[in-house]
Amino acid sequence: DMTDTPRDPGDASLRRSLEFATLIQAHSDRLRGYLVALVRDVHHAEDLFQQTSFILWNKFDQYDPQRSFFAWACGVARGEALNFLRTQSRQRLVFSD
Repeated sequence: DMTDTPRDPGDASLRRSLEFATLIQAHSDRLRGYLVALVRDVHHAEDLFQQTSFILWNKFDQYDPQRSFFAWACGVARGEALNFLRTQSRQRLVFSD
């Protein structure tokens, strides 16, 4: 009887990977649009999207599936965008002298 055999621990990991891939793909256009609205530059927004996706993947075990993935992702994206904008404004101050 196969039901008594222990589950492969890789199954849960694969399931989480697929869940993340499905969620990030479903929300990627909206998340990119949100980042463009925050930083007003498509190229910087794309870099921030990649960075945000990496952070979301690394923190995915903290995501509560009872809540909105998009809202959670926007919170992370907003933090990354604000850090980027702070860095940009500091660089402009330095280079404008």
